[in-house]
Amino acid sequence: MNISKKPEMLLGSIIKSEQKRIRALLFDFDGVMADTMRYHLAAWEQVLSAHYGFHLDEMVVKLNEGRPVLQIAQAIFRAAAQPHTEELLRTCIAEKSLVFKHTHQAKVYPENRQIIERARSQGILVGLVTGTFRKNLALVLPEPWMQLFDVIITDGDTLQGKPFPDPYLAAAERLNVLPTECVAIENAPLGIQSAKAAGMVCIAVQTTLPEEHLKQADVIVATHAELLLHLTAGFFCGFPV
Repeated sequence: MNISKKPEMLLGSIIKSEQKRIRALLFDFDGVMADTMRYHLAAWEQVLSAHYGFHLDEMVVKLNEGRPVLQIAQAIFRAAAQPHTEELLRTCIAEKSLVFKHTHQAKVYPENRQIIERARSQGILVGLVTGTFRKNLALVLPEPWMQLFDVIITDGDTLQGKPFPDPYLAAAERLNVLPTECVAIENAPLGIQSAKAAGMVCIAVQTTLPEEHLKQADVIVATHAELLLHLTAGFFCGFPV
């Protein structure tokens, strides 16, 4: 089972070798906390093909995931060489959000409940750091889930979004921990860049992109089941917290 870009360096080894004290676990949302990406892609395609006369290049969304949604929309239109204004993009985003709201069947990855419960039982803080709108979280996460997080950073909470370190730095600051005391879980290159620029250990999950796009992460896992295994071996069983 290939669960790391450096199979001999499990998460626990990284933490131990760098003498890290892990105090917070920070999740991205789309593709990490919840299985939302396929529904976002379908909503974009439905709106673009029906109202704007072109088809979605899915890779553009996947590679720009983590950015504020306005920047993702700009990337979509630019990749298709389509003229656009900010007003048009905001209209498109609103239409796409409405389609997503009424068509998605996204669920939280079931292993995340175990991960969060184990983290909290050991006094590890838990946060959500995402480029999505806060109101969109409520479409997928019921209120009891929202209460599990000690901090939630969403689109608009920082001056700059991913790939800049601002969202992760803001989460660390609000939790009153050092960035080096955090582990971030991501699934896209811009999110990985953001976490690493903030000075955090980063685990990437291959829910939307293959390993070749995730190589800046410290550890790469294929599934959430492997993520749970990694975290259990890494610091749920005896590493400093």
